[in-house]
Amino acid sequence: MRFQYAVIRPDGRRTRGTVHAEGIDDAKQELLSKGNRILELRALASQPWFRLERKRSASTSDVAAFALELSQLLDAGASLRGALRIQTQGESGPAELASIALARIEAGHRFSASFENREGPTALLTEFLNAAERGAGLSRLLGQAAHFLGQRAEAKRKISSALSYPTFIIGLAIVAVMALVLIVAPALEPLVMNSDEAVIIRHMANLGAFLKTHASTFYLLLATVVAGVFIASKFGRVRRAGSAVVWRLPLIGQIVRNLSIGEAFGVLGALLRSGQPLETSLRTASFVAVSELRPALVSIADALRDGTAASDAFGHETRLPLDLRRLALIGEQSSSLEQALSHGGQLCHGRALATLDRVSSTLGPAFVIVMGAAIALLMVSVLGAIGTLGDATL
Repeated sequence: MRFQYAVIRPDGRRTRGTVHAEGIDDAKQELLSKGNRILELRALASQPWFRLERKRSASTSDVAAFALELSQLLDAGASLRGALRIQTQGESGPAELASIALARIEAGHRFSASFENREGPTALLTEFLNAAERGAGLSRLLGQAAHFLGQRAEAKRKISSALSYPTFIIGLAIVAVMALVLIVAPALEPLVMNSDEAVIIRHMANLGAFLKTHASTFYLLLATVVAGVFIASKFGRVRRAGSAVVWRLPLIGQIVRNLSIGEAFGVLGALLRSGQPLETSLRTASFVAVSELRPALVSIADALRDGTAASDAFGHETRLPLDLRRLALIGEQSSSLEQALSHGGQLCHGRALATLDRVSSTLGPAFVIVMGAAIALLMVSVLGAIGTLGDATL
């Protein structure tokens, strides 16, 4: 196996590189035998030919599996280092995370610092680990993190499944239109050149000829747009600007808002179930929330710090849905605020998935109807032109 390392050499200089070894213990021993101080050591998978960003975010499923396995090993009585060593021999995703964490711990860092400066689900796991180091219990919080991340991965699968049919129909429509414009219409156009009934065919044939003539320019423009969007998406400021635009859209924005609120309150409920105070849980949830929701959570946490009752702090925050604020009021009155906030998050999440199902179930048939109408219009034009040709022959 290959391992990537970052070390401080005996002369005080910091350096990075790779080393070949049978396992992480052998790689560590080789580096330490040269008098190096290890800063980072992790298993290195096969390298892609190009990577714009230096740090790669692990998948939600891998992080959930890593947290669940580690929680179970700790409950079984294993030490943290022993549990991580066991995990390094497992599946590739969780094993890589375990290798990173073990190397950081062996280098003298805190467990919560294992995934610093990373994005996505590993950043969320870091917040759970920070909460564990404040006294909430590592095994318990890892279990909560695994449960939440598992639900998050399942939600992503549902979203992908809901969007697969409309995406297929859209792709099929694009292929059909391009085939009509580039192949069918140019083949029919000479036959109906003098017919007044074939206006649509002539327009489509002209469009196809234009695309063929300027094909290189079209492909270059398309590649430039795709590359520009890809590169721009790697910059945090661009992503935040795009997120702000999507957040305000009528229908898609509603889905995104409900998903974001459901995820943030899912984190909040998991932290509360682990015994964390409400103010601390709100601030932790704000770290992983989208930028549009973060000010609302921080504002509630500040109000709690100033002595405001939880029901009032949530009730005055108009950036949250009304039913969620009402649930906070009912939860405080019934001494079940934790359950009320968790239920509110599930409610928002379920509402987003229900809206997404309705949209996807409407878009699919709508695109089928539009595509069928376009083909029917083309067939009417073709049949009319053929009929005119027959009359002219007679």
